[in-house]
Amino acid sequence: MRRFAPLFVVAALFVLVGCETTTDCYFDGVVVDCSSDYCIDTCEDADGFMVCVDTASDDFNCGGCGIVCDAGSYCWDAACAAGTCEDGGFVTCGDMCSDLTDDLNCGECFNECPLGCDTVNLVCF
Repeated sequence: MRRFAPLFVVAALFVLVGCETTTDCYFDGVVVDCSSDYCIDTCEDADGFMVCVDTASDDFNCGGCGIVCDAGSYCWDAACAAGTCEDGGFVTCGDMCSDLTDDLNCGECFNECPLGCDTVNLVCF
């Protein structure tokens, strides 16, 4: 048993220091836990509040917090692309582009699926 003790200590330290501390974030005007399924990434807004964003598709936080895509471009796969979401075959849902298969836009904009989106049938699990 003694030979496993160092592994246990390392695993315990990883759990204790490897996790982000829980803070409150805003998601669609509601306070949620920043580590919840609703928050893919978190960024500070202009008022200093933490908000849930998806830096892979948010036009105002594209690829990182505060990186804004220029007019006439949209954010997809964490990079600004010329044109509109629709030009890329996507749908504009608020500030983000979606292919309607993500957990926040399953089958239609703002159809949230806490347990995940069935990407074939475009319905919540």
